[in-house]
Amino acid sequence: MKRILSVVTIILFNNCSTQIKLNKGRNVDFIEMQPSLSDGKFLIRNKSSDTYIIDPMGFFGKTIYLENDKPAPLMLYPEGYFYRFSDADCKSDLIILEPYQQIEANFTLCRDLSGLGIDITKISKSNKYSYIVKSVHNKSTATASGCKNYIENLEKQGYKVLEDSISAKVPLTFDYLEK
Repeated sequence: MKRILSVVTIILFNNCSTQIKLNKGRNVDFIEMQPSLSDGKFLIRNKSSDTYIIDPMGFFGKTIYLENDKPAPLMLYPEGYFYRFSDADCKSDLIILEPYQQIEANFTLCRDLSGLGIDITKISKSNKYSYIVKSVHNKSTATASGCKNYIENLEKQGYKVLEDSISAKVPLTFDYLEK
């Protein structure tokens, strides 16, 4: 009886969870923790014996914003330019994910080169918002903002740059509208 009760409890707990696995890879999972933020907090779980290098700004691709499952009113915003000039910057910014480690980290799902975002002046409480993100992370995207020598030195020590992609539809909530 205890075994059945335990199994039912585990199933109910897992089904009530709103966690979404965002990436396609098998060795590392990216789990959404705060669905209201596209550059929010995520759970990153290494399920392998490898040590991975992850650039929190290293996912590049496209993002499509939706309002009630249709393209949302958009506005253009300047993304700016981000670059790391020293190994100290690289050491403080890059995520080193040890074997079987699980961490919470903030990172950007997609550096969208189009520079489009939801027009926050047109958001309505009565509408449902989400976005579809398709992005990749690899050595090329991880070194786009600097750190090439730093990453290559880590690779010589046996570390691997994460090669993965994210393809997900992510719900957005705007909690400040509720207040």
